[in-house]
Amino acid sequence: MNVFSRLFLFAIVMFCANNLLAQSAADLKKMQEMQMSTSDLSNFSADKLSDAEIRKYMEQAESSGYTEEQIEIGLLSRGIPQAEVDKLKIRMAKLNSGRAIGGNTSLDRTRVSSTQSEGASTLAGISLNKLGSNADLEKQMRVFGYKLFNSEVLTFETNLNVPTPKDYTLGPEDEIIIDIWGASEMTYQEIISPDGNIYIPNLGPIYLNGLSIERATERIIERLSKIYSGLKPYNEQSANTYAQVSLGQLRTIKIHVIGEAMRPGSYSISSLATVAHALYLSGGPSFAGSMRDIEIIRNNEIFTSIDVYGFLINGSLKNNVTLQDGDILRIKPYINRVEILGEVKREGIYETKEGESFEKLLSYAGGFTENAYTEILKVRRNFGGEKQFIDLKKENFATTPTANGDEVTVQGILQRYTNRVQIKGAVFREGEFQLVDGLTVKSLIELAEGLRGDAFMERGQIYRTNKDFSYSIISFNLRNILKGTEDDVLLQREDLVEISSIYDLNDERYVLINGEIKKSGTYPYFENMTVEDLIIRAGGLRASASGSMVEVARRVQNSDEKQTNQTAEIFNFSIDKSLELNEFDSKFSLQPYDQVFIRRSPGYEPQLIIKIEGEVIYPGLYSLKKKNERISDIIQRAGGLTSDGYPEGATLIRRSEFNPPKTNEQLRLENLSALLKSVEKKKSENNYIVESEAEILQQKRLQNVEDELTEYNANEDAGIGREGIRMKKERLNDLAKRDSIRMNSSSMQYETIGINLEEILKKPGSKYDLILQEGDILSIPRQLQTVRMRGEFLYPVTVRYDEGLNFRKYISKAGGFSEDARRKKSYVLYANGSVDRTKSFLFWKNYPQIDAGAEVIVPKKPEKKPLSAQAWIALSTSVATLALVVQQLVN
Repeated sequence: MNVFSRLFLFAIVMFCANNLLAQSAADLKKMQEMQMSTSDLSNFSADKLSDAEIRKYMEQAESSGYTEEQIEIGLLSRGIPQAEVDKLKIRMAKLNSGRAIGGNTSLDRTRVSSTQSEGASTLAGISLNKLGSNADLEKQMRVFGYKLFNSEVLTFETNLNVPTPKDYTLGPEDEIIIDIWGASEMTYQEIISPDGNIYIPNLGPIYLNGLSIERATERIIERLSKIYSGLKPYNEQSANTYAQVSLGQLRTIKIHVIGEAMRPGSYSISSLATVAHALYLSGGPSFAGSMRDIEIIRNNEIFTSIDVYGFLINGSLKNNVTLQDGDILRIKPYINRVEILGEVKREGIYETKEGESFEKLLSYAGGFTENAYTEILKVRRNFGGEKQFIDLKKENFATTPTANGDEVTVQGILQRYTNRVQIKGAVFREGEFQLVDGLTVKSLIELAEGLRGDAFMERGQIYRTNKDFSYSIISFNLRNILKGTEDDVLLQREDLVEISSIYDLNDERYVLINGEIKKSGTYPYFENMTVEDLIIRAGGLRASASGSMVEVARRVQNSDEKQTNQTAEIFNFSIDKSLELNEFDSKFSLQPYDQVFIRRSPGYEPQLIIKIEGEVIYPGLYSLKKKNERISDIIQRAGGLTSDGYPEGATLIRRSEFNPPKTNEQLRLENLSALLKSVEKKKSENNYIVESEAEILQQKRLQNVEDELTEYNANEDAGIGREGIRMKKERLNDLAKRDSIRMNSSSMQYETIGINLEEILKKPGSKYDLILQEGDILSIPRQLQTVRMRGEFLYPVTVRYDEGLNFRKYISKAGGFSEDARRKKSYVLYANGSVDRTKSFLFWKNYPQIDAGAEVIVPKKPEKKPLSAQAWIALSTSVATLALVVQQLVN
């Protein structure tokens, strides 16, 4: 291999390596940005987290399958304060709703402030993937009462806007307010000092620590009477001075929550706070904590205990005492937990005390549901080193104690009936009936209010379920049973009696009518139905049926073998000019499945409207006199061109496939709709007072026109009845998709056709003179004197037309081509709608002629996309391979 080849291969390898290293570095940076470090939560504070960090945690939680509720439980179980968890939830909710917020978000929810001491749990190095498995979190949620102390609305907070309880015990930092009125007026606001005293001028200290508010009031008034003699007068004198003692700002006490709490620690709370509020602040018992025996320890002794189930079950918080400074709440581990599932009102995991029975457990679960099987409980119990299954009968519910780990299932009743029979079909009351002794088919029919007129009398069936759950059918002659000539059938449990309808045993009978009728469609067949009956049912004949014919196509049945190629039998009837059949034809009886076609009169043609606008003597709408009327004929009827007319710019505008001409029926309905609006407008005018009977009847006939027009337009949009146009649309759309043609149906309602009006006027009836169609618009402009430059020019502009200038001169007037110009694809759009482009042969170019009113259009070059790194690598690899092949061939 020579030096050049080696250098070339080295360059290729270095290029590939640099691209790969750049890609790897980008991926590594992205991974570092997406990674969520657990150190972010070492000193958890929701206010310190940015929106981006919270979004990352939310994305990680979502990818791990955690719900918001599970995240909250996991954070609380790690010792995060409830207040911080609430802040985090609020910010997550706002981020989900699209409103970004910064840090320092204030918590809307008001709560007595709580602070945790050093003994409380803190969040250190926690990440969302350490919250526990989904199964553990779901099990926690099933524990009865677990959510009680984590509710945002149930705080057990003491109401401070109530009179001070008489048994309230005073202590340091309580504020005492003393109001004196009468002969003397004075107000004292004193705070009890740490040594238990308040200080009133001229009296000295008054010791109040440990006294109830009632006892403290007596002591204060006793001492005040020494300087306010009117408080306690002597010698039977009446009092002229009065005093009232009340509490102002309450002191804060410190209590401790220990044991199996969600957030054990020390809490500063109001001196009026109760045990329930302290439990709320600490998050209540953890998953391992007991709700049945929460102890309040005061002065190193168990003061009382609280059973949360009393509140959950009966709404009673017995022993929910007011806490004192230094009280300890101890939450012990649970002793027994029993899970109950199935047909009870509250499924879940319940904590039971020693000796509590299954009857008590059922009361905790709210009792049985209406579908419960109440005779037996299915119990799975831990027994030594294995499981034990117990069928606990109803009489033992009250005497059998529960055990830790019991799993109780309450089964539902069977979906089985002991005394049911059913009847369906041609009876007046189908459904289920009670099976009584001696119930027979005849008596069941009587219970079902008897047979309908369409009942098939020759045969009925009983579907019977046998003892081995197999099925059998018992047939009977319904007519004979009702007459008594055949033995009646005795019914059994779960029998289903079916009485067929004669219409169930035959195809539904119908007839069809189409063509020049007001309401084409399918109609039910009736006995003795005639052609005239069907025409009246379909709304009558249209005017277009005058002088035409009716054709009836009938199914061929039992045809001779010699005529096996015959598919239908045809009957024809004439329609006279008064839109009536003769007496014999109108009585022609139809048969089921007949198809009736009302043909259009050969001489009937609706008016076809076109429009001529611009420089003619009489512009406006014109109705075509004949089917092959041409452009020259219409211009002649319009009085010819004006002196300012510019025939070279004349354009014919025609509806496209996406906007086909309106059908006769559509025109008829639109005209009737316009008539209805005219009648309604006339009726609403102030000077219109009296309606004639003919006008009232006319308005009633027109009431349904709007609905008919809406339905017709909907069918028209779907292509119903105009399959040829619909298929052409579909072919155009398929062609556009296949060849990447830009085709917008909303902007392609009309298309322009380039015409040569000068030749048309010179040679009427020639190939240039096109035949007009309904909806055509012939536009003849005024004399045009400009040329418009559009597209990729340096300065697109409209310039004055000069007959002596060619294509290149006009390009120069617009400053020349821009850098993005696709010069070879330049073309000219003439005023009449025709187009011409630049043609080239070898080195010669033939530029199109420029006429007045023309537009010179230069398209833009397509954008070139740069090669990606992968494409460069592939290209380099191919070149290197090619170089090696060449090298081998040379060698």
